[in-house]
Amino acid sequence: TSLLVVAGRIVDAICTEYEYDGTAYVWPNVDEISRRSHSDIPRTHLDTMRSFLADYSGICNFNYKVRPSGGICVFEINTRVGADLACDVPRRRARELFQKLDELAPQRRQGQPRNRTRREAN
Repeated sequence: TSLLVVAGRIVDAICTEYEYDGTAYVWPNVDEISRRSHSDIPRTHLDTMRSFLADYSGICNFNYKVRPSGGICVFEINTRVGADLACDVPRRRARELFQKLDELAPQRRQGQPRNRTRREAN
């Protein structure tokens, strides 16, 4: 699931679900059967993800599996654009997320501190 986050608040989320031909995913011994991107992410999943994101702002990517109970088992969180957003999400939907990111830039300029460059720090 790719997230756009501002100060720990999830602004946008896109989930890409993959289905494989085995019960255990062990690459390269599985074949992809299907993939689907959507934004209908269960609130409980988003709440779990949000619990990792206090004070974080930016794009991040959660890799997880859904347990039989419906909860998620998080494997990793990447603070970058993931391959699903870069390659698998339909371009129109990915563009919407990046447009929301662009719209946030003026807010940052109006009062939020920016990172100083090395030259400015010295």
